[in-house]
Formats: sequence, structure tokens, C-alpha cells
Amino acid sequence: MVKKNKDKQMPQFTRDFCDDEGCLRTLSAISSQSAVEKLTDPDKQFSHPSHKADLWRYADMYEHGGVYLDMKIAVLQPLHPLLLEKQRELAERIKGQAQASERMETEQDQVQAESSKGQAHAQERPSKPELLPFFLAAIGANNDHIFQGTIVCTKRRPLMAEALVDASITTQDEMKRSYLKFCKYLYGLIKKSSLTKDEEKLQPGWISCGRFGWVYLLKEIKTTAKRCCPESESDIECDGHFLVDAAKDSKQWFATRCWGWKNGFKGDPVAVQRFLKMAEETKEAAKAAEEAPAEEDMEASAEDETRPQNAASSSSMPEEQQD
Repeated sequence: MVKKNKDKQMPQFTRDFCDDEGCLRTLSAISSQSAVEKLTDPDKQFSHPSHKADLWRYADMYEHGGVYLDMKIAVLQPLHPLLLEKQRELAERIKGQAQASERMETEQDQVQAESSKGQAHAQERPSKPELLPFFLAAIGANNDHIFQGTIVCTKRRPLMAEALVDASITTQDEMKRSYLKFCKYLYGLIKKSSLTKDEEKLQPGWISCGRFGWVYLLKEIKTTAKRCCPESESDIECDGHFLVDAAKDSKQWFATRCWGWKNGFKGDPVAVQRFLKMAEETKEAAKAAEEAPAEEDMEASAEDETRPQNAASSSSMPEEQQD
């Protein structure tokens, strides 16, 4: 089913599947030892396969670029024309910026020429590369994370390098407290670096992200649909989650949970056990987080009792000395 969907919607692409050994080879070749340990060290490794996959996808997309798709993703439109369209849109944006920059330079040159009675010389601009660098993903349905089941980017993107470093130093205990930590971290990177960071939430469409370059964001939506209809294919079973081009025409690009996926494929007992284990770990982490403030308050009370009478706390500082 996956191969049929790929052959129909992505005939220009070669689709490679990566197992655990392939993930380890990629990380060993281009990443740090701390990243490798997240797959191999019993005391440090991530317990959930999706978090291990996050490490690999960051490393592989940084090194090679291309299109990453979860196995449960169905492509609903011919992908190559959609990506070419985004390349044309980006070229127009870059061209518009260049023209605005040229106008500014021309005005500055004229002022300088008048003051110095010299001649202004136009600077040569580098030629445009054949493939313009950018990163494409989707805003998650809850508007607080990046959906990582579908990523498109050119190689050597700083955004992927930054995400890989963060994942390499993240501990399993941190992942127990927040299953979507990596997704939320990536959202935060884009939000903080965007020129529209004053907005409360990221918006679908093109975003200029400083040193991270150009980013295009689709939007994950939830519907009641139980089937999706890829172009030139028969219906595919899904659970109603789609990635749409919300900034343009709301065209559905991808369906995100297809072919009977429900925390794993039917008939895969390992996936069911893994999901139950993750749910139990999350419950334990949440309970620990609730109890932590109470313990801190007890420690603070103990410190207050043993503090000398003439010791001042920060709250007793004169108002003019407080921030």
C-alpha cells in the first residue's frame, strides 16, 4: 500500500526505508557519541522508538536533505509539482527582497555621490542556486509544536543541526515528562527566530527565520473523515488528520495516520506493548512532577527555620534595589 502510494504520487523520488541498524550507521557517521548513546546505551537510550527516530531524521535530513515521511503518511497530491510551486514562490520572495535592497542601495549611492562628487558603483550579486534552500513541515493540531511525520528540506540546514544537538543532550527522564519535547523545541526555534515573533502563535505559510533561512509551514487539521482520496488512487483508510496548505488554498497534501494506524499497525503486538509502557511512564512522570513542588516547599521551610535572624531574603530588599 505504501509503495503504491509512493509510485503514484512521488514517481520522481526514490523511497528508502531505514531500520534500527540504518539509524545507528547514520548517527555514528555524522553525529556525536552522546547521540549514538541514545540508541545503544541501556542507561541513556530513549525507550520510545519515535524519539530514536527523531534523532535519525534530524541527522539524515541535515546530511542529505530530501523528503522524510512516516510510514503511516499517505501523499494525497503529486508531490513534485507542489514542491516546484513552493520553489517558485520562494524565488519570487527572494527576488522581491533583492529588488528592495537594490533600491535602498541606489538611494544610498546617490546620497554618497552627491556628497563626495564621486561615482557610485553597483555591486554584483551572486547567481541564484538551482535549488533554493528551505525547510517545510507543519504546525501541529494543538498549535504548540511542529508535526515531524513529514519534513522536506535541503541539506545542511542549520535548523536540523540545532534540533540534532538538542536531541543529543536530552535525557530519557525529560522525554518521559514531555512526549512532544522535540516537536515543541523545533516550534520554539522557528518562533524565536522568525521576523513575526511578536505574534502569539506561528501562522501557516512562508516565514523568514534569520540564520535558519526560509521556512514554509502547512497546518495539521482534525476532521471526522475515515477515508482519504489521493489523486488517481482508490480511497485509503485514515483517522481524519490531514496536513493542508492553509496559507494558500487549503489543499490537502498529506493524510497523517493511514492504513489502520492506531499507535501501531493492527497485528503488531510489540507496538501495543510499547504504547502501554509509554502511557505508564508518562503517568509516573506526571505524578512525580505534581509532588516535586511540595518537596521544594518543605525544603524551603526547613531553610527558613535554620536561617539566622539577621539574614535578609530577597523579598526584604528595599524597593529601589529590586528589579
